Amino acid sequence: MIRKSFSTQRNIERDMNLALDDTLPETAEAALKAHLAGSPRDAALFNRMRDVDKLFANASMVQAPPDFAGKVMAAIAAQTAEDGALATRPQAGTGAALGLLLAFLTTVPLAVLGINAIQNWLTDPAAINTLLRQLVMMLNNLAQAIAALFQVIATYTVEKPVLPALLTTTIPLIMLWGWFMWYTSMRRQQVVYHIPVRMA
Repeated sequence: MIRKSFSTQRNIERDMNLALDDTLPETAEAALKAHLAGSPRDAALFNRMRDVDKLFANASMVQAPPDFAGKVMAAIAAQTAEDGALATRPQAGTGAALGLLLAFLTTVPLAVLGINAIQNWLTDPAAINTLLRQLVMMLNNLAQAIAALFQVIATYTVEKPVLPALLTTTIPLIMLWGWFMWYTSMRRQQVVYHIPVRMA
């Protein structure tokens, strides 16, 4: 039922285009007029199509280059081939489901082992003591590394005072440029211009 109504709508729109080109047979044109009288939505669509057709009829014509038709047909063929290649690709849903299953099968055993190890550590005071000692040593090493890094930066900035000024201007400019590129890529829209062309 849906396919039939879609096909009927496409036939009506085809008849509208033929009527605008004055190539619709008289019987079909009478049927189209009767349909438009009973369908305000299609009548409004036909009026808009007629307005656009009048705009293009009054537009100045541009001489098409000799290879225009060949380039258009090549672009259509390339797009059709690309659409066919996309249609033959495997569905993304299957890959995502397999990825989730694999992640589940690897995470669950690791989680069980981790819980088991934590449970063993909690029941053994010597293991907890060793773990805490290693944690404190790791934090101490990290703090020393951060202090050494800050000391190197401080000495370098004393020797080269232009570096802080350069960093304070370069980093915001890079961030601003990144935001601008993201904003323009989000705002970019494909614009299609319909230009009436008289073939040579």
